[in-house]
Amino acid sequence: MPKIKLTGKKAAQLVDAHASKDHEIFWDRLLPGFGLRRRREGARTYVAGGRFGGKHYRPLELGDARKMKFEAARAKAREWLALDAEGLDPRTVELARGAADAAKKLEAERRNGHTLTSVAADFLDDPVIKRQRKWHEVKRHVDQLIRLWGSRPIHSITRSEALALVKAKAKSAPAEARNLRGDASQLFGWARDQDYGLEVNVFADIKPSRVIGEKVARDRALSKAEIRQLWVEVGKLNYPYKEAYQLLILSGLRLRECTAAKWGEIDLDARVWTVPADRMKGKSGKAKPFKVPLTDRMISILKSLKRFSGDYLFTTDGGRTHVVLGSKIKNMIDAKLQFEQPWVNHDLRRTISTRLTDDISVKETVADAILAHRKKGIEAVYNRAEYVAARRDALEKWGDYVDPPSNVTPLRARA
Repeated sequence: MPKIKLTGKKAAQLVDAHASKDHEIFWDRLLPGFGLRRRREGARTYVAGGRFGGKHYRPLELGDARKMKFEAARAKAREWLALDAEGLDPRTVELARGAADAAKKLEAERRNGHTLTSVAADFLDDPVIKRQRKWHEVKRHVDQLIRLWGSRPIHSITRSEALALVKAKAKSAPAEARNLRGDASQLFGWARDQDYGLEVNVFADIKPSRVIGEKVARDRALSKAEIRQLWVEVGKLNYPYKEAYQLLILSGLRLRECTAAKWGEIDLDARVWTVPADRMKGKSGKAKPFKVPLTDRMISILKSLKRFSGDYLFTTDGGRTHVVLGSKIKNMIDAKLQFEQPWVNHDLRRTISTRLTDDISVKETVADAILAHRKKGIEAVYNRAEYVAARRDALEKWGDYVDPPSNVTPLRARA
């Protein structure tokens, strides 16, 4: 076979010229192993010659010389010849590369399609997640993440962004920051275990003790003066925050046990409010419905509420969803109260237990029953009493303690 200086111009001439033989290859003197093959029936191809992992020397087609640019053919030949020097078949290598590239492209498309919003929707709809007692609290935190990063692929969110979010929240609300981090970690951990292309849970190794501070055991109970002052300031709020806070104070319920109340739970005739098991604290499947004896004050508040088409008592959208007594409302109250020591909503439960036993002389078993504390030890086995009458009487006294009835009869105006 002839050896020539193969250039782009020369290759074009060879392609257009008539072939004098059935099969001939013009090899390049400058790049040994690179050539142009010409057949009499009309085929014109660039080729590379070598053993390519086999025993015998053979030319392999690089591409159609009528379509492939000369420089591209030379570059491909140089790559194939380098693979031949390693004893490899370039066609096998290219097939493997193509499969890997296709897999990477498919993975990129898959990952880019999984925005935080779409993944979060699947997470919140997972039956295991939905059975959690704190599902609504988890959803509230997930909604915060969606507002921040909802349109982004979940794998694109970095640890530095997660850390900045937790630190920013910790400045104003350390407890909320701790809960937000935990629920965000649950979402990302769940997503990592699914087929969303997420490899790292960016919230998992954020240590609350280092970023937020050590968790401080709460022992704050409001004094008699403080709880009465709080009652007065709460009474100045507008619906639904006024009534939600009033029932929270009067009932001793946990925050969401109270604020997520529905009309179907209230029986005014029987004077009972039944909080369903899925809103009570306890392991999934073990929590039980809790009956709250309604006092005169509670019933008066309930009767004052407007009924909407939706079922929630405390709502700003016609009963479709319930309100959250978050930091915005509490900060408004705190600005008026100016207590010497900070307090959180959950401190109200400790206040009720403390004041009932210390100031009103209610039995500890009754105070525990008001807070829906589970009995322990031998009492849990044998004592099934719910203390409904005793709880109602204690809560009536608690209402008088918080909002003392006036004993002053106003004087008749002089004529």
